[in-house]
Amino acid sequence: MAIVRKRDLKALNATDLKAKLAEMEALVASELNAMKSAGRPANAGKYREAKRLKARILTFLTQKNVMGSEARNLKKNPRNPPSAKKAEAAKPAVEKVKA
Repeated sequence: MAIVRKRDLKALNATDLKAKLAEMEALVASELNAMKSAGRPANAGKYREAKRLKARILTFLTQKNVMGSEARNLKKNPRNPPSAKKAEAAKPAVEKVKA
């Protein structure tokens, strides 16, 4: 994986950034899969840099208002969704009326 500088990312348009994002997501997923099967990553620096580059690309897309809230949702960790208890606690209580 070549080093990607911020100035290079700034020069890219939105479609190129989205393509680069898809490439980084695939790389992060493959490195994570290899890490889980082997117990440790073959190249920890490559994995770490791919994660950082993915976050950097999401930041540029958000700044350009291309993805808006979609980019913010991608930044959240999909493995830890809010629990059902928290969702129920957020709902307002409905009073029961006796007939």
